[in-house]
Amino acid sequence: MKHYLLMPLVALWLFPLSLHAQNTTEQSPDTEEVGVMDAEAVDFRAQNETPDPNAFVLHEREPRPTNMDEIRGSIGYPAAAKKEGIEGKVMVRVLIDEEGNYMRHMVIREGNPMLLEAVEKGIVNLKFEPAILAGNPVKAWTTIPFNFQLSLPKDGKKKR
Repeated sequence: MKHYLLMPLVALWLFPLSLHAQNTTEQSPDTEEVGVMDAEAVDFRAQNETPDPNAFVLHEREPRPTNMDEIRGSIGYPAAAKKEGIEGKVMVRVLIDEEGNYMRHMVIREGNPMLLEAVEKGIVNLKFEPAILAGNPVKAWTTIPFNFQLSLPKDGKKKR
């Protein structure tokens, strides 16, 4: 009696297998051919197509900066911002090509204009290991935060 309860589950498990075994071309009611494709056969992103910066794409490997310490060092802390006690966060979304080179960016969070200007001058020199999708390097967007925080004096109180 219990095996009858499992039959619907077995049917659901076998149904996708039977679809894959069928002919990969079906006729729609409008008599146009509709191709049923394997995920491996679909190339949904042409190599020269720029990905949508707001789309979520799950890559096998996300782009990784290779010279971030060098870039952060070259950006430093803008002297005028430091003198005025300005702190903040600048967040940029960077487009990287298939070879790991910076292509362009968009600002997500500006912070202070002095901080933003310093970040925008420095990020053009970023280098990356490119994103990998379906075993191939692809263009991809990545978000990078830059935090500007002044050190506290030994007494723990900020000077104002």
